[in-house]
Amino acid sequence: VDADAVNNWEDTLKDLKAKYAPLKVAVYPGHGKPTDTGVFDTDLHYIRDLLSIVKESKTQEEAKAAMINKYPAWENTDFLLAQSLKNQFALSKK
Repeated sequence: VDADAVNNWEDTLKDLKAKYAPLKVAVYPGHGKPTDTGVFDTDLHYIRDLLSIVKESKTQEEAKAAMINKYPAWENTDFLLAQSLKNQFALSKK
């Protein structure tokens, strides 16, 4: 995921919240229990934290530990976080 893709992802999350928050709909995320449109803000913060931690970390393992520390209750960290970190570290070295 490059910078343009991240920006598009963030814009989409903002658009989804703007469109559906007034309708008070239930959101069924791909990972986790049904929730409300506040999940879009949570995802935005997570994306920003991930990118910031990748910039500050020397290794993927260090970044993973920092993200797990910041989001201890999040599920599927072994696979999902590992893939996100792998992609972001590869991009940060270009």
